[in-house]
Amino acid sequence: MPDREIGRVLKAAMPPGWGFTLLLFSYGGDGFLTYLSSAERPDMIAALEEMLTKLKADPTGMERITT
Repeated sequence: MPDREIGRVLKAAMPPGWGFTLLLFSYGGDGFLTYLSSAERPDMIAALEEMLTKLKADPTGMERITT
């Protein structure tokens, strides 16, 4: 499924007022990383920074992440 089609499916499935960011990457040292997002870039970056802060705060990965 092409990237844009994945984005259309995700956007259609989201409740009103919600957005998404999907990271796509390959494994390995020379890996590839790209993303899809329904958000404006500054909003997406802010959401990713918030997620990273929460992930780093729980090194076990056992705490459910909520806002």
